[in-house]
Amino acid sequence: MLAQRAFSPATRRGTNVGRYFEHRAATGRAMEMIVGAELELLWTSAAALALASRRGPIRLGEDRLVLPQRRQEDSLRAFLARLGETCGVWTLEAGGRWLVRVEPIAPVDAPPGWMLTWQAMDQVDRYLWADIGESLRLTPSEIRILRSLLDGQSIEQTASRFAVSVQTARTHVRRIYAKLGVNNREQLFAAALPYRWG
Repeated sequence: MLAQRAFSPATRRGTNVGRYFEHRAATGRAMEMIVGAELELLWTSAAALALASRRGPIRLGEDRLVLPQRRQEDSLRAFLARLGETCGVWTLEAGGRWLVRVEPIAPVDAPPGWMLTWQAMDQVDRYLWADIGESLRLTPSEIRILRSLLDGQSIEQTASRFAVSVQTARTHVRRIYAKLGVNNREQLFAAALPYRWG
């Protein structure tokens, strides 16, 4: 009963819950859409519409999602069919590399659908980070160095990016390793990546 009430567009303290969803769809940055089994478009956010209209990796045609190649559409349909009730990530190579987070949606009184959230793999701000400074006891400089390393930058590239000497960057890395109790990059990644969302 409680769960049912939580998702209804009920009014609470004079505010209609549906307005929040409409506002998110119109103004949110997430490129989201809901498609059916044959890639028919059931719903889309304004950001996803913009992606489709600016020569992105997708377009919309006759109320359905259209990918650059027929085999890509077949691949996505097969991925949706295999997914079951779990979430998954599908990749698309089209005008860059894209990750598509897929979440099944199966209302009792409607055919199944899938929420697709599009994310460019080369987008600089594609990840959100937890407050790792607080959690891992890192200084702001150490956080910047750590994120640079996790983005695949070398120590030399990181030093150049932050206008510090290579020796200073190495000193930060040594301190990061000591604070996290790691001995190499693999262990560093294993320790830090759980704090990354996306």
